[in-house]
Amino acid sequence: MNYKLSDQYLLLFTDCLLTKGVVNATICDTTRGTIDIIPAAYYELLEELKVYPLSHVYDKYNEGTHEHITDFIRFLLKKEYAILLNDKKFFPEIKREWRSPEKINNAIIDINSLRLDFRSIIEQLDDLNCQVIQLRIYSNLYSLDELSMIINLMRDTSIKGVEILIKYAPEYQEKDYILFFESHILISSLHIHSAPIDKTVGIDFGYKGKSKTALASIKTKIYFIKEQIVDSTKCGEIKKSYFCLNSVSDIMHNSCYNSCLNKKIAIDVNGEIKNCPSMTKSFGNINKDTLQEVYSQSTFKELWNVTKDQIDGCKVCEFRLVCSDCRAFLENPQNKHSKPLKCGYDPYTGKWHEWTSDHLIKRRAMQYYQLKQQ
Repeated sequence: MNYKLSDQYLLLFTDCLLTKGVVNATICDTTRGTIDIIPAAYYELLEELKVYPLSHVYDKYNEGTHEHITDFIRFLLKKEYAILLNDKKFFPEIKREWRSPEKINNAIIDINSLRLDFRSIIEQLDDLNCQVIQLRIYSNLYSLDELSMIINLMRDTSIKGVEILIKYAPEYQEKDYILFFESHILISSLHIHSAPIDKTVGIDFGYKGKSKTALASIKTKIYFIKEQIVDSTKCGEIKKSYFCLNSVSDIMHNSCYNSCLNKKIAIDVNGEIKNCPSMTKSFGNINKDTLQEVYSQSTFKELWNVTKDQIDGCKVCEFRLVCSDCRAFLENPQNKHSKPLKCGYDPYTGKWHEWTSDHLIKRRAMQYYQLKQQ
């Protein structure tokens, strides 16, 4: 096909989202869960291709660039990122919005030496229509039997899943952890820190069928982690492997809100109620304040609306719509719009480096947060 003579339009599919950075741009395929990095100059070309017919776009550029334009169009069509259309009105642009009915979507509960009234906490989270709980336990304060009783309290509530991080206990064998996982449909993930070795154990919930598709849909893993996790300071690191592009909804959430803190509530190891356990500001204590009382404070929801477009570094980064943004650890702790401390990506060069590398601003921030050099 001679694209130079075509009156068709080239449009990205609505589940393939384009984001411009300084030197690069990204195409995020939310259906396949993949990201392709392209030069930022192609962002402007794509913007023109969705407005003007192909022939008009070719006429705007000099002859020497036509081969590059053709190669790029072929790349988009081969990857099934885009489609050629005679009438673009049948492909309206997706609205940049995100809505969710619950007051609180997810909660983090950190535990070390303080036992909590989980019956009361779960009832309060149910009243807020909380969907997901993350339990992070740094000690052996609770046995597996006690954890089972806690999870059973979540039955017939709004809670649809619980992510668990617990400390390895030598009195339990691998089969005990497997039985614990398989006994609770609400458990969505189980990580066991301070283990003797790094190891993953497959879980198939006793499936005996022959369907590989069915097995793949239910099979999961328990992760044994040798690293000792003793507090919440491990939180907030920015890595490519942490990018979230499971759905258009995830991208829209990242675009419209702070996806890490929006509709989140947390209880730290001292019972302090916060936006995140790693943050310093407390809005109350679970032993004397209710979660509803904290939720009702306007200042509690202040950071929910701090989006990537407002954050230094993030606002010019091509990964801003798939990246989890941390407001707990900042390069400038006095500026709520500061770049995340634990991000080692430079959007001005398009290169990654270790976030702990010798940089005066980062070293000062690490001292402020009392973080150890990794």
